[in-house]
Amino acid sequence: TGAGKSTIIQKLTNSDVHIGHSIKAGTNTFAMYPTIIDDQRYILIDTPGFNDGKREDVEIFCEILDWFVAMTPYCDLAGILYVYDISPNRSSGAAELNVELLQALCGERFYKNITIITTMWGDLS
Repeated sequence: TGAGKSTIIQKLTNSDVHIGHSIKAGTNTFAMYPTIIDDQRYILIDTPGFNDGKREDVEIFCEILDWFVAMTPYCDLAGILYVYDISPNRSSGAAELNVELLQALCGERFYKNITIITTMWGDLS
């Protein structure tokens, strides 16, 4: 939550993506944004983020997992962009749990399809 997922999707798709401008959760539901990158079609999915303060990360993880299971008959999961805010005011012990949840979601054979994107470098002093 607040890491910049929606902003990245907006930049990659040129879509009208709702972007929250506070530390509170901005994305509460799933949204799909089609795009073409290097002549390849993709659908980028904006999901609720972890550490939103209202719900447990495991609850959010289960919601993401349920959504992907429901979508499996309609599309192939090509990869995951995991967006992580590295600023000191957002780093927490929950980050390790989030990576463990991501590993559980994907399985070891899928690790090569995970890209970790770090954001908020400008907030470092």
